[in-house]
Amino acid sequence: MADASTSASPYVKLTLPPEYVWVLCSVLLTVLVLLGMTVPAFRARMRNFTTQFMTENFGKMHFEELEKAGLPETPISDVGHPDHGNGRYSEKLSYA
Repeated sequence: MADASTSASPYVKLTLPPEYVWVLCSVLLTVLVLLGMTVPAFRARMRNFTTQFMTENFGKMHFEELEKAGLPETPISDVGHPDHGNGRYSEKLSYA
């Protein structure tokens, strides 16, 4: 019978080199940059692609295409998804 001093620990001891601090710093910096880019972009989407704008400009096309795809009850996006840079939705925005 094994006593407590020789039994296997449920934890794994992980030893990292001191330089690993730089890896963690680069991960943190990457996360901060991504948040700094996506939060303002999402705010702009919310401001420009309102439910009213999307329904007026794309409601008919949205429901017709999703009816063909077998998804007739899918609501229209109120933040302009899935326009991820191709400009389909943004070309209907005014310049100002």
